[in-house]
Amino acid sequence: EELTPREQFDAVISAQRETITQQAATIAEQSETITQQGETITHKNEQITELSGEVSELTTENTRLETLTETQRQTIQNMIDNPPQPRLETPDMLVPEEETVQYTPSEGYDGFSSVTVKGNKYLNVDLQKFLARDIDVDLEIKADSIGNYLCYGQTGLITCRMTGNPTSIGVSAFEGCIALQEVVLPDGLINIGLNAFKNCQSLREINFPSSLKAIAIQAFSNSKITDFILPHGFESLGYELFYSSTRSPLANVYLPNTLTSIGTMYGGPFKGCSSVSNLILENGFDCGGLNISSSTLYSVETIVSWLEALADRTGLTAYTLTMGTTNLNKLTAEQIAIATAKNWNLA
Repeated sequence: EELTPREQFDAVISAQRETITQQAATIAEQSETITQQGETITHKNEQITELSGEVSELTTENTRLETLTETQRQTIQNMIDNPPQPRLETPDMLVPEEETVQYTPSEGYDGFSSVTVKGNKYLNVDLQKFLARDIDVDLEIKADSIGNYLCYGQTGLITCRMTGNPTSIGVSAFEGCIALQEVVLPDGLINIGLNAFKNCQSLREINFPSSLKAIAIQAFSNSKITDFILPHGFESLGYELFYSSTRSPLANVYLPNTLTSIGTMYGGPFKGCSSVSNLILENGFDCGGLNISSSTLYSVETIVSWLEALADRTGLTAYTLTMGTTNLNKLTAEQIAIATAKNWNLA
């Protein structure tokens, strides 16, 4: 049955109204979506502003730390390159040949408590300076403090026994003692200072008491030490410990798992130690920054023993063990995986 014109008109109007209603609903939904998106954008903008502030703060802090690190590096390097030199005073005491004299300084002197000298020597007590430079001597130091420059440049010093209770050996205390062959360190010693035995070209052996905790930068550079066996409980190593203008004969190294700090500048503690063939890490070794790449004499078995000794750092910050390309290429993928599975990087 055909619709009348009026009915046709009403049907068209009804359909248009339904379309308009649907469009209005759609517009309402879109408006709500736009409102929600606007709120999200506002929130994101707030987050971006907050993160930008954090990035700016972190950048500023990073710049400050880089500047501080560079200042510290320059300060340390300046100490190495230009160490302050002690004044050389006129000797105030002559020990007759073949006689033994013990000298006890005046009350309040903080260099040492007594010193015994045998032979025809000048004994300069002032500024902790002993001995003339032209006659061989054995020295016993009974002291509670081994101060800076204690025996600096004493070319005639052959042996030194420390029998007091010192906890530290000062900066350059024995630097330049080119004839020094034997040193006996006392129990209770905790720290060996910067350049302490630098340029002791005849020194081949030294004992490390169980109390020792730290050895500072270049403490044994240009020495002839072959064995470096650190006690359990030792904590901190400086860099360039054995660095030499010729070739360090260091061959055997033992590092305990109590080590917590390793100097990483300029190639680390063992820079230039190309003769090391036997290096042992105590089981559970957990200190990043160790660089032992100067030597390529390590066997595969030795290298694998390091990887097996490394502490498991799963879930912690990854540490790096630097062994150098030549040593790294000695390993299979499965052997490398021993370290990577413990969250260690090999370089």
